[in-house]
Amino acid sequence: MSRTLGHSSIPGGPQVRSERSGLRLEAEATGDDGDTAVGVTVTFTETEGDPVDTTRTPISQIWLKNGRVVGAGSDVWSDPAEDLQVGAEGKVSTTVPLEPDSTCLEDPEAGLPSGKYVLYVLTELDPGSGGDRQFMSVEVSSEYVIGG
Repeated sequence: MSRTLGHSSIPGGPQVRSERSGLRLEAEATGDDGDTAVGVTVTFTETEGDPVDTTRTPISQIWLKNGRVVGAGSDVWSDPAEDLQVGAEGKVSTTVPLEPDSTCLEDPEAGLPSGKYVLYVLTELDPGSGGDRQFMSVEVSSEYVIGG
């Protein structure tokens, strides 16, 4: 399957923010395999002085090249929810492996073409709670390069 997507407002749009519900989300590429990051450390920081006890979907990755979404990672809408507990003025971090999604490319087995990518991480807070859906997204702090 091949898909051409227009410029995306998913990661940076007004509905998806890096700070919401007393939490701030930060992401940083970590570890290295030569000069290439192999993981992303995602940190949730409590911002309002009260502990946060909620659930979230597992962290998904959104890959952009030249302003276009080229990979959307795992499906944040159907993965099982996980507990998220952050103490007052506290931080909780988790590291997820970098997993470029190639399912929508013309040649999925070849993987993402060489080049520079911007990577965002995305998670939903309180999935299945019946209230307004709350998504958080943030750009990973460094550009991701595939190939030379």
